[in-house]
Amino acid sequence: MSPPTMRDQALLGAAGVSDGSYDYSGTHGYVWTSGGSGKEIDVFEHGTTTNATNIADYAVATDQAPNAQNNTVIVMLGGTTTGMDDIQEYTIGSASNATTVADLVLASGRTRAKAMDGTYGYILGGHQDGDTVDDIQQFEFETTVNSTNLSLLSRDTCNQAGGINGNDKSVAYSMAGFAGSGNFGTISSYSMGTGTTATAIATERTSRDTCSMQDNTYIWTGGGSDGQGVTKFEIGTTTNSAELGTMSTNTASYGTSQSTTHGYIYGGNQSVAISQNVYEYEFDSSATITDVADLSTTSGGTNASGTGTP
Repeated sequence: MSPPTMRDQALLGAAGVSDGSYDYSGTHGYVWTSGGSGKEIDVFEHGTTTNATNIADYAVATDQAPNAQNNTVIVMLGGTTTGMDDIQEYTIGSASNATTVADLVLASGRTRAKAMDGTYGYILGGHQDGDTVDDIQQFEFETTVNSTNLSLLSRDTCNQAGGINGNDKSVAYSMAGFAGSGNFGTISSYSMGTGTTATAIATERTSRDTCSMQDNTYIWTGGGSDGQGVTKFEIGTTTNSAELGTMSTNTASYGTSQSTTHGYIYGGNQSVAISQNVYEYEFDSSATITDVADLSTTSGGTNASGTGTP
């Protein structure tokens, strides 16, 4: 592992672990589309009804790739293409295209559990060339150092949602998902930056192909390929997720971003078509999502998605 950059040192606490000095909410959402006309990175202004615009492109085409971010960059980690191990990095707010900066030690995709602590991004499990895995990989932002295989989930997992401890950003959560024999509803907790195996701490509805939105207190997930509803998990507890009702418009394999009060859902696979829609969800408001705008192209199996204030 290379030594921390000057910016990383500002983010590190005395013990050498990130103190979480970054904000995962922001004024804009960034979406790495998939299944449309190309390799677009779209930007959408939160709280508006203005359609998203194509601000840049990414380098290597794939789909269902996980992501992580800090305040400066969003990285897309791998993808579902066979052998896809590229780590592609985009500078938030820039019109410059994303570039491949490093490789995953294990090619992987099909996980939307967003896990990051300000200095490092993590890929939790995933699907590797036909197999569902339990590996946890770590990548240092704004470097060209390949990922390292750091720890393990409580079980092999892919197609899951997830989030982080909203206050100190030291814990990541893997929420529900799929493993070889079917879907499951386990919520696992992982102490980021450690070699400690993640532990199962709670359950939510059985689901797959979801993503998450969050604030400092709760993580919300919804929809998915099983057509179920919206759930709410209280961060820092072992309480099972609460059911908030059936999502008003179901979508699966979508991207998300968030402001401090609302979450945004981008594209995804719907029963009749691949979606181009941008939906808004008011945090803790039952299960209604509102169609407020469009992406620049349809996007099913949406790739990385993140938040920034350029």
